[in-house]
Amino acid sequence: MAQSPVAYIQHEGNVNFQYNQYFPTGTELQVAMTNNRTSTNFGAFNLYNPYLQSALTLTVTQPLLRGFGILPNTRLIIEAKRTIKVGLSQLDQQVIATTTQVSNDYWELVYARENVKVEEAAVGVSQRLFEENSRRLQIGTLSSLDVLTAQSQLASDKQALVQAQSVQLQDETTLLNDITMNPLDPALLGAEIIPTTPIFTPETGENVAIADAVKEAWQKRPELRQAGLILENAGTEVKATRNELLPSLNLIGQYTATGLGGVQNATTTTATGDFLPGLPVVDAAGNPVPGLYQSSAITSSSATVFPGGAGQDLSRLFHGTYSTFEGGINFTLPIRNRAAQADNAQALLNERQQKVQYRQQQNAIFVSVRNALIAMREDRASLAAAEEAKKLAVQTLADEQEKYRLGASTSYNVVLRSRDVTTAEGVELRDSINLLEDELKFNQAMGRTLEVNQISLADALKH
Repeated sequence: MAQSPVAYIQHEGNVNFQYNQYFPTGTELQVAMTNNRTSTNFGAFNLYNPYLQSALTLTVTQPLLRGFGILPNTRLIIEAKRTIKVGLSQLDQQVIATTTQVSNDYWELVYARENVKVEEAAVGVSQRLFEENSRRLQIGTLSSLDVLTAQSQLASDKQALVQAQSVQLQDETTLLNDITMNPLDPALLGAEIIPTTPIFTPETGENVAIADAVKEAWQKRPELRQAGLILENAGTEVKATRNELLPSLNLIGQYTATGLGGVQNATTTTATGDFLPGLPVVDAAGNPVPGLYQSSAITSSSATVFPGGAGQDLSRLFHGTYSTFEGGINFTLPIRNRAAQADNAQALLNERQQKVQYRQQQNAIFVSVRNALIAMREDRASLAAAEEAKKLAVQTLADEQEKYRLGASTSYNVVLRSRDVTTAEGVELRDSINLLEDELKFNQAMGRTLEVNQISLADALKH
């Protein structure tokens, strides 16, 4: 009975690893390891069964032209770090603008409250004049026209007082919105904001040379710092895209080690010492010689198994038993690399635009610093003149009141002099506040706001 053929069975297993590492200089390191195991049920025909083979390949590629250097390979990281600095500078700019605005609103509230006091004083003067004229009318020493004049002035001053009080409430609302998270908090709706910093004359020296002031502003203004960082990014793009125009010249080195292992089957044939008759011996002509025969030894075969496995394979692999070394240079010359040329042209155009914007920002800072210096000098001169005008108005009112008491003047003249005093006080107050607010603008133009107000963002940046 014939036997059915035996099926051929083969098992294979693979375990492979690969690691790639790129370095800032453009160097690429690639480590690859392959591991293969094969076994079959017809192992007698194979030297190894199962058969294990591993290979370790180490490849190093170093660009020498395109892609060479730190900048082409880390430009995105470099630009991202600068972008972070731009964001931090924008935060500084926003804090400076907010601080300046809140400080300006604070001084507007101070002005409104002081203006209310001025108007209240004017109402008090008008009230006393109206009462005195009313008494003198009753005793017949004054006409009713003088009483009407004083009464009219009193009504006007009361109207001005109401307007000043309304402005005070509006400025309180503005400042409350600036400094609170929830203006509708019931605890804050009825609260009155009372400024604690009195009006003072700033000692900021606006006599500083404009060149020195502008140089300081260029160093401290966050807007110019942002423009400078953006310009640096544009320059980095130009250098990186210019590198892309170069030919590709790569130096390549490779080391390969191979392992081998598995269960080895060997067959050994040995003679027993006995001989068997064999083929007849032939002469030179090829004819058999009678009675002479070639004898053949009787042999025996034996199979020997040499065990081996993954340990044997990996030992040969890492000891470099079967290793090769390779090296070479790969040169690629692009012809009309239009894409790289377009990228470089766009980068150059963007860099030129950023240079123009950087210069425009410098000029804008120069204008703002100079205007702030001019405004402070003008305010200081106006304040000095307003103080002198107020002294003269107060003295004139006192003289006019004395003349009126002696009958040498009229209530109309007293009303006019009283209006002059109120106006002079208002002008002096406005000039004082203008000087303080222009100092805020000067500090903002110089980039000193955070420094002057001792504001640090270090703690805020940690969260």
